[in-house]
Amino acid sequence: MKKSKTKIFILFVIALAVCTSVFAGIFFYSICSSILTDHQNFDDLDWAVRLNQYEGIEALDTDRELYMVSTEDDKNYLIDGHGKKVPWELDCKENSDILIAFSQDDKWGYKYPDGKIVIAAKFDEAYDFDDGYAKVSKNGTDYFVIDDKGRTVFEPGERASELEQISGKFFLFYKAKHRSVINVETGQVTEDVGFYDSFHDAGEGMFAAKTDFAWDDVEPMFLLSRSFKPMFSGQLYNQIGSFGQGLCYVQKLVGATEEEHEDYQIENGYMNTDGDIVIKTATAIFGCKFAEGRALLYEGKRICCIDQSGSVLFSLKPAKTLEKKLGEDFEYRYSQCYFRNGKAIVYDGKFYGLIDEDGNWVIQPVFDEMTYAGTDKLLVEYKGMSGMIRLK
Repeated sequence: MKKSKTKIFILFVIALAVCTSVFAGIFFYSICSSILTDHQNFDDLDWAVRLNQYEGIEALDTDRELYMVSTEDDKNYLIDGHGKKVPWELDCKENSDILIAFSQDDKWGYKYPDGKIVIAAKFDEAYDFDDGYAKVSKNGTDYFVIDDKGRTVFEPGERASELEQISGKFFLFYKAKHRSVINVETGQVTEDVGFYDSFHDAGEGMFAAKTDFAWDDVEPMFLLSRSFKPMFSGQLYNQIGSFGQGLCYVQKLVGATEEEHEDYQIENGYMNTDGDIVIKTATAIFGCKFAEGRALLYEGKRICCIDQSGSVLFSLKPAKTLEKKLGEDFEYRYSQCYFRNGKAIVYDGKFYGLIDEDGNWVIQPVFDEMTYAGTDKLLVEYKGMSGMIRLK
């Protein structure tokens, strides 16, 4: 009897091993087949910089087609739109956004990509430059603002650890125990701006600001003027996109306030600069910005292209059903999904590709990242490899 049970157990183990091997083989075959298909599609693309040629690529000046590339040994070079190395020029170096933070003896400073030190390593922390200004710290908690020459341009008088760069020359800080915003170029201060967790530039002279209060799955937002005061009578929003051609996708929380939010309605659509929704999109999850008279509209089971009257021109099926909860990175995910020169980047729920104005795939959706890099260039990432494509 024991021998019979042993034989059955051995046969079970053998069968399990065979099944595991078969499923593993099918799995790896599907992966290899997918990668092989992707690479066959890559052969049809016009590569200015092929995948894995450099560690990374960053658009520096798209008008002059200048790009900064980095190598595995931490060297940086300047290339043109044909992928050829070009010498560093003085006016390129004067662009503060190419300053790279580096560490030396546990301190931080800034240097040009060619290695020349611009600001000596003397800070405990050093953040990226944005439009000529950066936040740095000394003594661990003393945060202040410097320009691209390393000169101190602003020091908050209190709660310095809570200094925050909103965008370029605008910084959030505390003054007389009230949150305020300073324009470090002019010194103009807007006091008592309220509590906001994050900002993004919505265009048309407005900032979208996430509030510091929430309920259920809603994280309300305000639209702020350049003086950082709520617009449109303090209307709250669930989502705020970016303005394009005078229109911006929003989800209005109609009837909701910070104190009263039990009974409200969500109104989806594209809003004009007066705060009125002029294109209603009741079933949309998110809407991208208008460009060239068109915008991409994401619904659960389809991606639509609409015109400025709200008419659907064509639709695509996403790789997976899109969830209503977009995630914290949705602004980044969809920021590049708009038309340029008759083509549009599309995120299909898994990967990025490029379509034409009729909805046909010009570049199949296989890339992990895709961004515009000039009038006829795309920067792409595929399985950790970076490249640059010229559009035909």
